[in-house]
Amino acid sequence: MQIKETKNVWMVLGNTDLTEGRGRSLVLHVCETKETAIRLGKGRYVMGSDCPIEQTTAVRVGYRWLAPVEIEPESSADKDLRIKREQRELLMKKMREQGFSEEEIAILGK
Repeated sequence: MQIKETKNVWMVLGNTDLTEGRGRSLVLHVCETKETAIRLGKGRYVMGSDCPIEQTTAVRVGYRWLAPVEIEPESSADKDLRIKREQRELLMKKMREQGFSEEEIAILGK
């Protein structure tokens, strides 16, 4: 796919810690106009203040507009859950290859 078009957009930035602002920044909204961003960010930041807004560029790929956002990193708890899920999926795959039915495999999930 290729980029078909670009346009300026406005990001409304929030914070994961609304009490002291010591958390991480996150994008709450991506807006077509600065006025919309100001309206949506009113009173939604740390201690009820207005959210900061930043201009950025969105690109259209196919029929969708894409804008930069922060990708959440995996926490240690998420990692533990991911490893368990991957092990469970591998076990289920091996069971299917050995001829177990979906009903038999479902019994293990109870």
